[in-house]
Amino acid sequence: MMIMEWMSPVYNCGHWIPYQVAYAGGVDMLSNPAGDSIVTTWEKILRYDPEVLVIAPCGFLTSRSLDELDLVTKVPGWNNLQAVRNNEVHLADYDLFTQPSASTLTDGVEVLAHLFHPQIFSPPQHLKHKFRSIDTGVVTA
Repeated sequence: MMIMEWMSPVYNCGHWIPYQVAYAGGVDMLSNPAGDSIVTTWEKILRYDPEVLVIAPCGFLTSRSLDELDLVTKVPGWNNLQAVRNNEVHLADYDLFTQPSASTLTDGVEVLAHLFHPQIFSPPQHLKHKFRSIDTGVVTA
């Protein structure tokens, strides 16, 4: 899986976010645990080929991310990503990850657990407005 903290250029997730991913039952091999988020090339993303892609740009709510989604969907190779082919691309509000507090960190873990393992975890009702799944058949270039 991968959490994308910015779309152009693409930034991976750093700081505490990789730990949120781990607590939710995922692994993001492109992340930088306890370090800064860093620019990550599309070539590296394509080689990694994440099963699940969560796009949560710093400072963006899902509506803004959706408005700017073409920054990633028009990149050569987007349609080849496993997450895109399997309709496992999700948008999430930034504050679940990049605005640390005890409650937002926990909320982020709960949302990720649902996105990674929907057959096991349901999101709390109060968080359902903070993420959305994308029909990649509609948004692909």
